[in-house]
Amino acid sequence: MTMPVRARWRGLPRAVRWPVLALIAPYASYLLLGNLLLNTPLGPAALNRKPDTFAMHWGPGLTWWPGRLVLWDVDLQGHSTRNSWNVSAQRMSGQIRLLPLLHRQLLVPQLHARGVRGGMQAAVAIQAADSPARPPSTAPAWTLQFDRIIAEQVQALSLRQLHIEGDGQLQLGLFKQLRGGPMELFPSRAVFEKARVRWGKDEVMRNGQLRIEASIVRHAPDQARGLALLQITDALVAVHGDTAALDVTRNAQGRHTVATRAGKGRVDGELRWRRGTLQPGSQLQWRAPLHDSTRAPAAFLGELATQLQVEENMRLQVSMPEPADAGLTLDADLRVRGRQLPLQSMRSLLPRTSGHARLHWQLSSLSWIPALFPDVDWLTLEGDGLVDADLRIDRGQLGAGSRLQVPHVRAQVGVMGHTINGQATADLRVDADAKGQLLPALALQMQQFSIAHRDAPQRPFVQGRDLRLDLQTRADTHTLRTLRDATRAHLVFDNARVPDLRAYNRYLPQQQLRFDGGNGVLSGDLQIEPGGRIGKGGLRIGARAARLQFAGLALRGDVDADLRLQRGDLRAETFSLDASRIQLSNVGFTGPNGQRRDGWWARVVLENTRMQWRQPMAVDGRVRIQVRDLEFLMSLYARDSWIPNWMLQLMDAGQAQVTARVQWQGETVIVDRLQARNERFQVDARLRLQGTQRSGSLLARWGVLSAAVGLRNDTPQWHLLRAPEWYQAQPDLLR
Repeated sequence: MTMPVRARWRGLPRAVRWPVLALIAPYASYLLLGNLLLNTPLGPAALNRKPDTFAMHWGPGLTWWPGRLVLWDVDLQGHSTRNSWNVSAQRMSGQIRLLPLLHRQLLVPQLHARGVRGGMQAAVAIQAADSPARPPSTAPAWTLQFDRIIAEQVQALSLRQLHIEGDGQLQLGLFKQLRGGPMELFPSRAVFEKARVRWGKDEVMRNGQLRIEASIVRHAPDQARGLALLQITDALVAVHGDTAALDVTRNAQGRHTVATRAGKGRVDGELRWRRGTLQPGSQLQWRAPLHDSTRAPAAFLGELATQLQVEENMRLQVSMPEPADAGLTLDADLRVRGRQLPLQSMRSLLPRTSGHARLHWQLSSLSWIPALFPDVDWLTLEGDGLVDADLRIDRGQLGAGSRLQVPHVRAQVGVMGHTINGQATADLRVDADAKGQLLPALALQMQQFSIAHRDAPQRPFVQGRDLRLDLQTRADTHTLRTLRDATRAHLVFDNARVPDLRAYNRYLPQQQLRFDGGNGVLSGDLQIEPGGRIGKGGLRIGARAARLQFAGLALRGDVDADLRLQRGDLRAETFSLDASRIQLSNVGFTGPNGQRRDGWWARVVLENTRMQWRQPMAVDGRVRIQVRDLEFLMSLYARDSWIPNWMLQLMDAGQAQVTARVQWQGETVIVDRLQARNERFQVDARLRLQGTQRSGSLLARWGVLSAAVGLRNDTPQWHLLRAPEWYQAQPDLLR
């Protein structure tokens, strides 16, 4: 047979044989070189020039025509700035157009794959410290275009936390320009039978049917990232399958939570999406058995049902069984105006939402509650808690008749530079006046609480019980235009324990006045008006056998202060202290004659006095004082020094009425124009306490007798002749 064939070949005209040889030789060379390249390390070595960004490996390979090839056991991996991906296939075949490769274009009209698994994860940036930065390439970026990818027997796909397994088919079209160029997803579809869907480690659906159709318009990466990509996406998602059951449990912190458990629920639905908007006809239904493992033994509560319907507007309905002792319950019927979903900020849906919701649920945050009361930015409420609520919602606002109760919550209130923490109950109610003006009211009660400075929240200096904070609104159309102007707050606590009075020293000029020890109690009653102004209120401080230092003089006695805060501005932390009272009793100290004195007392009333609470604290005003005698005053001027005998008698001449102008700024205390008198004597004085130094002047008159003493650098200088004239010649310390 060989000879006839050869004979026939030689019998052909030379004009025919040479063209045939010219065609057969290149084709044979292509078959040899192409299959050699596919089945030796030469192919992967030529393709994987940058394995850190792209790598492709395969087993056997075959090509029989230029641009057409078949590969088995294919594995592709890629890495970008934000994502890493991998695709594997048992068999892959397709066509590549060769001429566009000369223009750095990879055009694949059709690609078939079988036995596919793929996934995309968040990239982990790893860059060696000593690796030099790569210079930008000047060559044009490659363009990739896959007109039609057909994948059969798709076994698994994953997108970060989302994992899909089953028997799938995929049709995909893709355009992408490398080096940050534009990207487009042509109309594509994926269908999975016997699908199993997981989110992380939690099973979402099993034995399901899943159909996804999607396309994404051509865009640059900086035009749409993350969820913003959905704003330029058209999609359809149809799902039918079994889901897990739900279980009410408690986490490690003892809080109620909902977790999945073995059971049979059902989900059915079809959602149509067009560039940020759900389309009419979209609907989703989900039913799941609900168990409660917080009981002993665990109990089956019933079935949770959720339904989403989309027409011209969106409607969401959720219902849970409500046994009397259920750990968590939820019943809601909410309507959202329009069909657009603001994916970047779902909270912006609230102004479009109306309906009702009844729930007994664990909320992760209660910080939204103070937001119902505008212009109370001085107050924050943080923490999570189990809430019992019946809410009426009208365009994102709680409507009249709404109520919310929080039986147990770790609450935090920040006010006046302090942090108040405690276990609390909260009761929120919303009423309305005759004109429909909403009047929300909140009652917050802490069974136990602690107070700490804001800059040292871990070191509380007050421990107490039964603190109550009431927030409410008042509507008065004659004087108030908005709800913002109608908010009132009332903060009350009684007899909170102060274990160490030295905690008050941060508010005092410590070189002049400080506590050296003792304990006491603190009570507060503050009514806070719109804008953070205190209309009226007060702080009461009590201490027994407290140890103090004043101007270097050691005292021990009882202190009771009733500070009445009025016409203040809470933001500026300045207050009027008019009518405030301070009482010292059972005071013991060392008198100017060096003898111990006990049983001294003083009653102080503040008049026209302003206080700045913010550091450094300051006080400026007039005081009216009733004292047992003047011995304490004389001790400030003539400590351990010679005093005329008649002045010693003056100190024991009975009670005296004292008035003075007082100013305290930082570490400086000034007492000016002090006048002390009764029916027999009169004392005028000025005193400056600055740092460790005392300076000032004093004039004492008893009948025809008079004497003056001047303090310079803590040293008294007596003036017994023409004492009134000398005193009058000394300048006042304050204007």
